[in-house]
Amino acid sequence: MSTSSSADGSRPALDFLLKWLPGAALTVALVAHAWGVVTWAPVRQLDAWLHDTRLMAAASTEPPSGVAVVDIDERSLAAVGRWPWSRDRLAALVQRLFEHEGAAVVGLDLILAEADTSSGLPVLDAWAAGPLSDDRQFLATLASRRAELDRDGQLAAVMARHPVVLGFHVSRGAGATRNGTLPPPWMPDEALAGLPRFDGYGGNLTHFTAVTTGTDFL
Repeated sequence: MSTSSSADGSRPALDFLLKWLPGAALTVALVAHAWGVVTWAPVRQLDAWLHDTRLMAAASTEPPSGVAVVDIDERSLAAVGRWPWSRDRLAALVQRLFEHEGAAVVGLDLILAEADTSSGLPVLDAWAAGPLSDDRQFLATLASRRAELDRDGQLAAVMARHPVVLGFHVSRGAGATRNGTLPPPWMPDEALAGLPRFDGYGGNLTHFTAVTTGTDFL
């Protein structure tokens, strides 16, 4: 009689465990996944799908009225020539966007870490400092044509007149390198404590960084 009563008394507890234990185990597993203790590929895929679905449901079907993307596509390359384009051509494009298309700000999805030498100006400067240093006619001609040949200078001049944003990137690891210059930090070093540190970066030439309105991480 006592054995039967004991079994009957334990049955509700057993039913309770069978009812709630799977849910509790699933909750613990999901919390562990969220905290990064364990990683489940199916849960990660489900989370990505839910995120995409939520974005698509909330996204507007109307194109933004104040934003336009100027895409350098195959038609552009066929009409103008292969990429990369010279900086004077980029300067003309940026200037047109501001002065003819009414742009308020232009963001270039580019990193200008190297000088444009396509005009041959560095070679001419080397001649002016070397074998042609006594050729007054050559030196005078070079001085009169310098602004035309300084294609980086033409782009920098347009950036100085209009709000232009350039890009930069950061990297870390054994192969990380440092090219160009980065914008000045907008937070003190002590505020960055605990955040990941990067060994390398790709920035823009100093004369571009000095005249741009800002830079953005690519």
